[in-house]
Amino acid sequence: MGFFDISQRRHVDREILSFTVPYKMFQEMEANIEGSFLEMDAWRKLQELQ
Repeated sequence: MGFFDISQRRHVDREILSFTVPYKMFQEMEANIEGSFLEMDAWRKLQELQ
């Protein structure tokens, strides 16, 4: 079930975005966090608003 599918959106909170990747790809993505957009000031400011 992909939450990009508009027919499934009613099952998920409006503030949630979900996607699926193979576990090996997830591990690669996790290993590449350092230096990514997740460490930029703009992203940190968004996190503070939560």
